Amino acid sequence: MKSIFFCFAIFTSCAQVYVFGAQNRQSVPIAGGISATSPERFHIVVPTLIALEREMDGKMDSPYIHRVNKIKDLKTQVVAGIRYYVKFDFGQTSCLKNATTVDGIGQCNDVTKTHKCEADIWEQAWLDQRDLLNFKCV
Repeated sequence: MKSIFFCFAIFTSCAQVYVFGAQNRQSVPIAGGISATSPERFHIVVPTLIALEREMDGKMDSPYIHRVNKIKDLKTQVVAGIRYYVKFDFGQTSCLKNATTVDGIGQCNDVTKTHKCEADIWEQAWLDQRDLLNFKCV
């Protein structure tokens, strides 16, 4: 009889943990998991995107310079640094790549056409290191 009561108590405890734990799992971020970022915090990725802008522009099959125009979505993951999953508009300017110096890129702000792009970036800020892991535009 004691063993039946003991088994029932264990079963009831496990059921409570499962049921009540499931309700809280949705609101608690998982360590090392991917987390959505609210639009008010999109500014945290801007310096990283600007630092990698020329590398992404080099992957575009176009003679024109492209600039990051507007961030649409951002997810972050803490993995020996921060991994950013970002969706953004990449604007084509009227400046030609072969006719514009690095110092002159700041003048190229007239967006004539935008591309919807996604980038997967890993940043280790304390090492001043940023790696563009994936980049694609549609």
